[in-house]
Amino acid sequence: MKKVLMEEISLRDYLKNLNDFMVSSVEPTDKDLFKREKHGLESAKMVTVLIFQEALCVFGQDLKHEQQLGEALADMFTHLFTAESLIARVQQTTSPEKKSTMAMNIAKIDLAESLLDIISLSGKCLNRIFEENTPQNILDKVEKLTSKMTMNTDTIMLKKLLGEYMFEQKKYPF
Repeated sequence: MKKVLMEEISLRDYLKNLNDFMVSSVEPTDKDLFKREKHGLESAKMVTVLIFQEALCVFGQDLKHEQQLGEALADMFTHLFTAESLIARVQQTTSPEKKSTMAMNIAKIDLAESLLDIISLSGKCLNRIFEENTPQNILDKVEKLTSKMTMNTDTIMLKKLLGEYMFEQKKYPF
């Protein structure tokens, strides 16, 4: 927050391509099995930065005194960081010839659940920032972005497969 207030980091620059991104779509490819997930993650970044910018516009430096709002924003940024790190780690540790199915499953589970958490937290944040009267243009942007964040990942089945694998192997997949 300090770097944004000191204008060391520009949220406006990051959000410049928001409208272009909202109309973009993604098709999964054989080369990048996480393409859909990465697109959802980029949508989550846009939502989080948009909400953070709105919070700064409304509260300014007093945002640091809004403990619950600050906590929700911190949780959103933490989800983004861990999901992006997990995808990067899985892609680094898997070779094109031998893909680690379980590592990919773990990443897909974590990402799907993190994105759902971010969607939930974004609603909380917007309600606090705008005192339950969120402007329609902000709601439209957030709704469009969150629709890109919804993964059709069967996390229950993936967790079941992961549990069976760990039980059989008696070790963690990494």
